[in-house]
Amino acid sequence: MKTVSVTHKAILAFFLLDMQYAGAQYVATDSMFERQIDEVAVISNGIEAQNRVGTVREADAMTLKATGSVQVSDALKFMSGAMVKDYGGIGGLKTVSVRGLASEHTAVVYDGVLVSDDQSGQIDLGRFSVSQTESLQLGSGPDNDMMKPASVAALSSRVSISSKSPKLEEGENCRSEASVTSGSFGTWNLNARTGFRMGRKSALWAGADWLETEGDYPFMQMNAGSSKVLKRSNSQVERMNLSLSYERNMESGRLTASVNWYGNEQNYPSNILYLERASAESLKSGIFGAQAVWRQRAGELFTFETQLKFNDNTGRYHNLSTTDVAGHKDNEYRESGFYISEVALCQLAERIQAVAAADVRFSSMYGSQLVNSDPERITANTSIGTKYASERLVFTGRMNMVHAIEKTGTGNNALDYTKLSPSVGANLLLWPEAGLHVRASYQQAVRLPSFNDLYFEQAGRRNLKPEVARMSSAGIAMSHDLGSSMTIELYADSYTSRVSDRILAVPGKNTAVWRMENVGKVLTHGLETGVSAHAVFFRELSVSFQASYTYQRCMDKSDSDPAVLNHQLPYMPRHSASALLIVETGIVDFSWSSLFSGEYYSNRYNGPEYRMPGYSDSGISVWRNFHLSDKCSFELRGQVMNLFDKQYEIVKNFPMPGRQYRLSASFDF
Repeated sequence: MKTVSVTHKAILAFFLLDMQYAGAQYVATDSMFERQIDEVAVISNGIEAQNRVGTVREADAMTLKATGSVQVSDALKFMSGAMVKDYGGIGGLKTVSVRGLASEHTAVVYDGVLVSDDQSGQIDLGRFSVSQTESLQLGSGPDNDMMKPASVAALSSRVSISSKSPKLEEGENCRSEASVTSGSFGTWNLNARTGFRMGRKSALWAGADWLETEGDYPFMQMNAGSSKVLKRSNSQVERMNLSLSYERNMESGRLTASVNWYGNEQNYPSNILYLERASAESLKSGIFGAQAVWRQRAGELFTFETQLKFNDNTGRYHNLSTTDVAGHKDNEYRESGFYISEVALCQLAERIQAVAAADVRFSSMYGSQLVNSDPERITANTSIGTKYASERLVFTGRMNMVHAIEKTGTGNNALDYTKLSPSVGANLLLWPEAGLHVRASYQQAVRLPSFNDLYFEQAGRRNLKPEVARMSSAGIAMSHDLGSSMTIELYADSYTSRVSDRILAVPGKNTAVWRMENVGKVLTHGLETGVSAHAVFFRELSVSFQASYTYQRCMDKSDSDPAVLNHQLPYMPRHSASALLIVETGIVDFSWSSLFSGEYYSNRYNGPEYRMPGYSDSGISVWRNFHLSDKCSFELRGQVMNLFDKQYEIVKNFPMPGRQYRLSASFDF
């Protein structure tokens, strides 16, 4: 294996070994287990923090439930700029594209630590349950928070998931939450979490989430002008997620550590074009992860954060109906990784901060479909940056560097790679009386090819170059108080992204054998806009509303194929929108949610045969809380999803469920 240069060694040694002090910007208290988080009734679109240089959309636990979301991917559909590719129902793969870029350009961060998958480069957001999520955040562009790991700061967007844990109030030594949900198509979900106080400064949480569904929903199949109602088959899913978390809070710092195990057994339904050949595909997978975060301060000037993570992912894909010589396909894979990150922040002056960060990720993979290449990768990210913040102006600047080293068991490995990527952002309070801010940012980001892109059987190409994306954005954000009982917030951001060396699968010797190539260029022009309002009419009656709209013109600028020049990218609608209304009465609460997507195409060539019709999807929720005592409460919730039973597909030939019902009961004690 090639080694890292002397310069890289010096940088890594300095940031990963010699950081022994902590600094300002973080103040720990002994009351950390007594915190009470006020619920926000609408999805925030980054307006709550007016001085952000990038765009941030947020949702808390209450809002996630109000949208009718089961998985984190469901909630992301309500956030502007995010396009979720959904292969239908629970168990189908869910990936997100932000501002027209591939999903590999979006970092997924769980409790502050990067979630990685060097095998495919994509994180299945369907594996994260809403019932285990305290809050969800989608950010685009540079971030005001300079205490970001270098690998997270280097990517163009990020999905940040904060896990839910029972809140221990003063005098409580134990608190628990539990819920049971039953839904259409044989769906059951059981969830339980318990928190224990371990002395004055420490607490331990344990959680379990189990989900099972038959997924056998009906759908309409069109064929040569005729239609017939069929049922989705081979769609069973069973998932289990177990977690154990520890938290210790001290005067000078905070330690959090967790161990998680995720097990999944599911069958894969057939593409509806091939229902005559019933699917016999299945996947069994297990993901074990352990992570720890230590943030410490020293004096009034320095803050340090260290992150450690280990993950081990195993899977077995079985297909009994394949036409291979053996009569079936039985693929196994295992990916292991270790990650270490260090961030150091210095408060140079009252308004000026400087930050230095470095992290290293070691990844290795065995896969029967990787023709025994057994790839290994070391990815090192380093970052230096500064931030200026006054009452009216915020400015951030970073320089990120990525260095990747490849090694394989057999054959030639991919070339090592080094790239510098700058980012800058600014936010100006233009009109203080109206709370009007203007903001602008520029960022470069790199997507490394995945192990599958490089080494997967006949399709992989070991000479692939990483994708490079260049993004710029400008917009406004405003929050205005219309009185003691009503606030209104709005935002609008226009953006442009340019992608070079786009990684695409293209036909090789014939149309049956495809190869990965750097043949693509993409130019995207987009607009995100949204409004939210909250009003309290009486002591017990409050109404919250939010709506968002996204326009995206994602043009294929590839030189290799003039037939698709300026065509819209597949699965990228030009127009999409969402709306959410929440009414709280103090007796029975109600929410209404709606999604809309304009037409789009399933192929790079935008011919009429590939046109996908637009769709809308609405749902309602009704719930009531019963306070049984000061320490115990009970909530009963009913939901109807896809209220008008719309038949539609997000991914061609993978129909979404029609009308479905859910009833859930949850306890807090």
